Amino acid sequence: MLEIYLRRILVIVLLAGIGISFASCSTGCGGFHEFRPSKNDKLTDGTAKQMLAHNEFGAKQGCWKAR
Repeated sequence: MLEIYLRRILVIVLLAGIGISFASCSTGCGGFHEFRPSKNDKLTDGTAKQMLAHNEFGAKQGCWKAR
């Protein structure tokens, strides 16, 4: 009897996790954020260009607003 309850709880937990995964992926932006370096950060030109490309792409996808 206990085994049946544990299986049901496991299924509920797994289904809840799948729902959360689908929700975060529905926009295509799940897990991604705009880079916001501080004034004190030291960046190479290459790193700055990559961060700019990332931020522009995210803005075009609607993940965040362009600045």
